[in-house]
Amino acid sequence: MLTHADVRHLILTHKWTPDGHAFTVEHIQKKINEIALQKGLMKPRQQHETTTEVDRLFPGVIWELLLREVFVPGRVGFPNETLPRMMITSYGEECMKAGELTPNDPEGFLKRIKAESPTIDAVTILYLGEALQTFKFGNFLATAVMVGVAAESILQKVVEAVKNALDTPTKKGSFETALNRRRTAKNHHEQVIACLKNSTTPLPTEFDEVLFLHIEGIFHIIRRTRNDAGHPSGTKLERSEANGLLAMFPPYCKTAHRLTEWLASNPI
Repeated sequence: MLTHADVRHLILTHKWTPDGHAFTVEHIQKKINEIALQKGLMKPRQQHETTTEVDRLFPGVIWELLLREVFVPGRVGFPNETLPRMMITSYGEECMKAGELTPNDPEGFLKRIKAESPTIDAVTILYLGEALQTFKFGNFLATAVMVGVAAESILQKVVEAVKNALDTPTKKGSFETALNRRRTAKNHHEQVIACLKNSTTPLPTEFDEVLFLHIEGIFHIIRRTRNDAGHPSGTKLERSEANGLLAMFPPYCKTAHRLTEWLASNPI
């Protein structure tokens, strides 16, 4: 059965070409009906039916996207016009370019992450889901805090993978001592970097360009709302910044997944 999330996903992933009078609420609704049928997401409307599944869900979805400023009423050059004519905002264009990874499509966002990083754990998904929901309602500082906790969960998985991959008791002991010296994300991040850079086993060449950059990125996400001691920084965030943190998370998560898989079978 078609859901609200399905209809929203179809709207956000379609390549729209708005042209003046033709780009109306009705135009979008008609196109989404066509796409849903083509993809086999709903059955054709029967003769006795006056509406489709898309028709029943569409008003709520389009209202949500208007509230999120993906669309606004009117058309270019006619700012005083109202619905049914519509315009895609510059923010809306960014969302549609992002496709499945837009925070405005939280179900698609999480589905893509799970597909790309199969070992992602339930705790990380829980906090990432909270981050997406708070973003939806414009609570951007809360979004950053939640995505930071999700990033810290990823970092801890990398820490455990590195510790388990160390090939001598001496290395393991030194690593644990260094970790316990300061139980902060900053210290854990530094110890992971140091171990990987001094690995006795060469890291895969496909990691060369992104590995350290992405581990640094994971720490950057954590740091966005906290200082080096882990205390709240009180920094305010705009939507674009919160959106950026969410956009960075999937590739960093994918790299962490690949690294932990490699460490599981390669002593360092």
